[in-house]
Amino acid sequence: MSLRKLTIEQNDTGAFSADATVDIDIERVGVITRIDATVEITPSATLTAAFQVDGLNRVLRNGTIRGGSHTYMTLPGPDGGHGGTLLHYLNAQDGHGIGHGGGAVAAPVRTFTAKNFVFHAGSRPRDIYGRDNPFDLSAFIPAHTEGQLTFTWGNNGNDVLDDTVTISSATMRLTLHRLLGTLTEMEEEVARQGVVSPGGGFTGMIPAWSSVTHANAGTTTEFDAEQIDIVVGGFLSRIALLEQDATADRPIRAGDQVTDVAIKVPRTSEVLYQAGVEYLQAHMGAGDQLTDDSGAANNAAVATPIGPDFDAHAPVGVYIIDLRARSNKPMGRDYGWDLRRARNGDFRLGFLITTRTAGDDTLVLYERYQPTNLPLAAKIA
Repeated sequence: MSLRKLTIEQNDTGAFSADATVDIDIERVGVITRIDATVEITPSATLTAAFQVDGLNRVLRNGTIRGGSHTYMTLPGPDGGHGGTLLHYLNAQDGHGIGHGGGAVAAPVRTFTAKNFVFHAGSRPRDIYGRDNPFDLSAFIPAHTEGQLTFTWGNNGNDVLDDTVTISSATMRLTLHRLLGTLTEMEEEVARQGVVSPGGGFTGMIPAWSSVTHANAGTTTEFDAEQIDIVVGGFLSRIALLEQDATADRPIRAGDQVTDVAIKVPRTSEVLYQAGVEYLQAHMGAGDQLTDDSGAANNAAVATPIGPDFDAHAPVGVYIIDLRARSNKPMGRDYGWDLRRARNGDFRLGFLITTRTAGDDTLVLYERYQPTNLPLAAKIA
């Protein structure tokens, strides 16, 4: 057969269950390069009424894609749903759009608002021409080799939209982007895409995301006073951060907690990266759902395009450090720093914290990759 690139919405779905986790079996067919998790949210009233900051993002407290013995992708999962907010803005940086459309949720024409979250396995969400690249083989999930493959959806309470307008129900649907073909066809596609092979008998790269929710301990004036070990043992391409205030039910993003971020080598005291959050925020795109009751602008059924109705400023408290341009190795342009031989504690992430209240958190997502010798050949059984 010839190589096939398929986009399939699978039959198995997940139903929202407040403050619970929902497992959805992922079809174990082919080599998966991207999973779109689309949540159809039915609110108790139209979203032009009461609607809190980041409301739609909070329907995803966290999401994890796990095989039998390997976690491919995972998000930090604190109460309040900002794991979904962090992924939303990572998606925005990767050019996946706003993640939701308009619509005031007026039955019977439309009874739900859909929010889309993109779990892109590889490091090239856009191709060399700037176009969407759903079949990116810079990394993949070898679904055809797994005995079990699961998407675990962490749910928040039904009040994550607002106290007044709550979630009546929600359904998650998974759209899988996958390739089917022989080993030769897959290798030809890898070469056509210009992906640099890890070599050494490895067939390719798989995502190995890792995340942590770090409780801010106190205000600091030096990086050594508040730091965490960076996860090693693979390639580290990006670090995504979100600062979360200690607010009941719906913690808000905050820009006045961590004010500077640094990556240090404790053994030599060398600083490899240091930046203020104003610099980091300036490189974020404009956001949406940034103010209370912004549903009237962001979700109304308007005749004009939805884009101009957005709040035209970057989201505070969300920062992305891209390490791919900071590597001097051929594979670095795709995968960032090669930390395969590094030991725990060799690299640390340090923070300067200006303000702090008990319960303030820093959400940290490490976008990582590991070489694999799992077969690329993926035929339908």
